[in-house]
Amino acid sequence: MMLATLVEFGLTDDWQHMIDSTTVRGHVSAAGAKGGLIRRLLVDHAAALRAKSTPAVTIKDALSASS
Repeated sequence: MMLATLVEFGLTDDWQHMIDSTTVRGHVSAAGAKGGLIRRLLVDHAAALRAKSTPAVTIKDALSASS
């Protein structure tokens, strides 16, 4: 599409098909950077689930209460 546009405007010949890919850059998140809002929400939710999976009363607390 980019090459077709260049040819249409007469900026290059139609036989010349060379595009330097080293100048093409991706978005920051495409480079493996830390995620945005959705990732943080998922991590926070997983942390909350781990915290709730610990019993409120441990065996040690139960034994000390009975003595």
